[in-house]
Amino acid sequence: MKNRRGQALIEFVLVLPILIMLLFSIIDFGTILVRKSQLENKINDAYEVAKSTADGVDLYEKIKSAVNEDSDIKIDVELVFSNDSDYMTIRLTSDVKTITPGLNLILGYPYKATTERVINYAQQ
Repeated sequence: MKNRRGQALIEFVLVLPILIMLLFSIIDFGTILVRKSQLENKINDAYEVAKSTADGVDLYEKIKSAVNEDSDIKIDVELVFSNDSDYMTIRLTSDVKTITPGLNLILGYPYKATTERVINYAQQ
């Protein structure tokens, strides 16, 4: 009977990098989902600020400070007002740095997690 310990070692060495890449990919996608959830929660804060602010003066600064308050991540705020109606789009973006080698080629590095909400905002 032949000794098969060497064969098992070779198979393990061949499969290990694939398992590590799979594990890191799961961690990265989990991080992306958590960041998107954080942005969804922050966009609710931005909506409350926009709803309570009657005039457009310093609206951007008020939303930016409300979104970045008590936050450990940097969140970029973009406000887009439509010309023909009373709607405004609030867009929040944050960078997520991936740890999986090669995933940055697919998703981009850093990955830009984005969420947006369109609200009725009549400027008076």
